[in-house]
Amino acid sequence: MKIKNTKDICTTNNIKALIYAPPKYGKTTLAKTTGDRCLVVSLEAGLLSLRGSSVDYIEVDNNDKLDSFYSICSEIKKGVNYDTIYYDSMSEIADLLLEDAENKFPDSRQSLQKWGHYSKTLKSFVKFARDLSQYNVYFSCLSKDDKDEIGRKIFIPDVAGGLSRRLPQFFDLIMTIIISKKEDEEKRFLLTSASDGWFCGDRSGCLNKYEEMNLAKIRGKIVGNMETR
Repeated sequence: MKIKNTKDICTTNNIKALIYAPPKYGKTTLAKTTGDRCLVVSLEAGLLSLRGSSVDYIEVDNNDKLDSFYSICSEIKKGVNYDTIYYDSMSEIADLLLEDAENKFPDSRQSLQKWGHYSKTLKSFVKFARDLSQYNVYFSCLSKDDKDEIGRKIFIPDVAGGLSRRLPQFFDLIMTIIISKKEDEEKRFLLTSASDGWFCGDRSGCLNKYEEMNLAKIRGKIVGNMETR
């Protein structure tokens, strides 16, 4: 039986984070701020914002998306020469897995089986990616509006089914992007704690409520602060 100590958690494990926000807010652009060898797994064909940034990427083959996606995941699990894997995006991955479930259970009478299969495969993938101990793993994801139990407006990850509300529980760091406009000046920040209906959170306790749009600095704060405690 191997006894471990909690003081080593953030220094021996990499960052696993979900970044969800509306379209055109800069989620993909964050991939160029990791400060290390980053590989973007692209399902959206929307990498124009990274043009000129010298970030490596691999695209899921549109002719056979599911097999291509699983093949890429298999290679990543075996080991690739990168420090960070950036999945762009969770919304597209969920759509891909839902399409597979619909193909397996096309009959309307198979609704329970369809949604059960979809939920199981999406959850399994999230756990697979979360447990890739050799990498930092980031997911971009679209957000969507919803209402809580008493009718207040909230924002949740845009994935189909009930897992959308449970998705944040799988990550130690959940952030969204906030745009602040003052006259002609526009600034963007990462929100790291729950606020105004956003389900954000930082289990490390090392981050400010608003952080710069820089994943390398965020990781440095988390790892550096824990090392000095």
